[in-house]
Amino acid sequence: MPLIDSLIAIIIPAKIIEDTKASGAKEVVLLLEISHKERFPTEYQAIDDLKKSA
Repeated sequence: MPLIDSLIAIIIPAKIIEDTKASGAKEVVLLLEISHKERFPTEYQAIDDLKKSA
């Protein structure tokens, strides 16, 4: 199972934790890149879309 469901872009926290523990890594940095279409007519919705997705 992937770490995210790419069809609906939902991160699966339990899978990330499980895979991180299984990797044996001593230190992990997780970064989240937020990408939004930067064009009209959707650009004015960026803040509301980010709030809804958080």
